[in-house]
Amino acid sequence: MEKRPMIFNRDFQLPFLVFVFVNLSLRLFSGRLALAGVDRTVVMVGNLVLFLVFWLSLVIRSRGTADPKSPAFLTPVYAGMMLKFFGLGIAAFFYIYFARDQLNKPGLFICMGLYLVYSVIELINQRKPNT
Repeated sequence: MEKRPMIFNRDFQLPFLVFVFVNLSLRLFSGRLALAGVDRTVVMVGNLVLFLVFWLSLVIRSRGTADPKSPAFLTPVYAGMMLKFFGLGIAAFFYIYFARDQLNKPGLFICMGLYLVYSVIELINQRKPNT
């Protein structure tokens, strides 16, 4: 059986589709978002950072051992969790620190919602067998 590249794996398709859908939605509804006080750039950069961190977490998890009963199975899971925790925490800290005067709270709240969406996608991918 031929092993497919990771980008074509089903686990990587859904986060990519969500990333593209969010960016297209931001472009389509930019006028309404501006009226609501949402900075589209903040949400687009936040979506990119979230996608990259969750994608890297999926890569780390997929390279781990295939046997979930093995103690080595937990290493990539913890590595992905630490990557998300520290990576996103540092990114949020830098944005809040450097954009103190122009902080866009609605954009940050949308990014928090996107974090939940990507987390749900990761949980769905963990429940089904890899293909």
